[in-house]
Order: sequence, then C-alpha cells, then structure tokens
Amino acid sequence: MKRVMAVLFFLSAYGVASAGDEDDPCLWDYEIAEMMMDSRQAGVSMPSLMKVGRNFGTGVSGQDVVQAEAASRFVIEVVRSAFDVSLYYSKSSKARAIKEFSNAWYAACLREYDEGD
Repeated sequence: MKRVMAVLFFLSAYGVASAGDEDDPCLWDYEIAEMMMDSRQAGVSMPSLMKVGRNFGTGVSGQDVVQAEAASRFVIEVVRSAFDVSLYYSKSSKARAIKEFSNAWYAACLREYDEGD
C-alpha cells in the first residue's frame, strides 16, 4: 500500500502540466512506465494500479480536465501493458524488466513525435 501511495503522490505532485515537457516530450511517458513497472515488479496488485490511473487528475477543472482525462487513459494503458510482463523474482531481472519496459514506452512516444513532423 505504501508503494501505491507513493505513486499517487508522485502523479499528483508531478501534475498534468508535466505531460509534454518542452525539452523532452516523451520523458513523462518514460517516468510513468518506469513507475508502473516498478510497482508491478514490487508486487502491487493490478486493481490498485488501475485505481491510480482512474483517479489521476481528479479535482482539476477548466482546460486541464481534457489533459487529465488523456493522462488517466495513458496511465491505465501503461498499467495494462505492465501486467502483460511476467513478475520476476531476482533484483537484476526486475531491474531489466523495468528498464526495458520504460525504454519501450519512451521509444514508442518518440516514434509518434517523429510521425507528427
């Protein structure tokens, strides 16, 4: 439960505005993927992480609502994807799974931006 609370704190502190950093628009994707896979590898349940995704951006208003809803959908998609990866038991295997997963999401984001140019 502590890990879920830490993830919730990070997401709320990081904020919706962080999605799309001017210097690196894909960094947010990488960090969310890294957090979700780290939580997955730590044994946090899927329902707990899905709750994080569903609750992301609650309490925002105005123009931020659309961005918060998109961010929430993204977090849920990452959680679903994280649970397609096996749960590993050795520290090195967990670290490799986290790194590969977050790098894959980062690469996918970069490809989207390349297609948009």
